[in-house]
Amino acid sequence: SCGPMESKPTCAVVGGGVRKTPGLAARLFVELKDINIQMISMGASELNLSFVVDADHTNEVVQRLHRSLIEPRGPL
Repeated sequence: SCGPMESKPTCAVVGGGVRKTPGLAARLFVELKDINIQMISMGASELNLSFVVDADHTNEVVQRLHRSLIEPRGPL
């Protein structure tokens, strides 16, 4: 069904590495495997991968993605 999604923040991974990094989406979604992701969208430019989660998971998602994608290697 279609309708407004209340309290559903959109999280996004943005940068040139989104387009150029094989397996990036797999890494991202493995990191979030226990969090319900309700929608996934890639921008037409392939510079961003966005997804919708419940509001109560927002901080956890940001912390996990930062730990997984930013800290080990530096920015994409």
